Amino acid sequence: MPNFSSEYSRKVEDYLEAIYNIEPAKGHVSTTQLSEALGVKCPSVTEMLAKLSDEGLVSYKPYHGARLTKKGKSVGESVAIRHYIILNFLMKIGVEEDIARRDACIMEHELSPQTVQALRNALD
Repeated sequence: MPNFSSEYSRKVEDYLEAIYNIEPAKGHVSTTQLSEALGVKCPSVTEMLAKLSDEGLVSYKPYHGARLTKKGKSVGESVAIRHYIILNFLMKIGVEEDIARRDACIMEHELSPQTVQALRNALD
């Protein structure tokens, strides 16, 4: 059972989730891929990757991309699971998919672990 709580900011969680979702296809994630996925400029991505590296959440080398560390993968996976649960719950209750996707991105950072678990249970 994943831990749905997090000690990280929304911004950090967004980066880790994006890396988690992109990394399996290539084994690493470029600053350009993250820039496009998150809608931010490449210099901002580079700055954040350096911070995430300092915190032990990613392994990052300029011009070679980033990979999640074990710790980073755990956080990224938890955020992705929260997103999936919320998205599916919203769609189950009739929210249009595009709205549900947008709302799930907001809610995944704000809901308590107990609420996320209750949503998960309601889907079963």
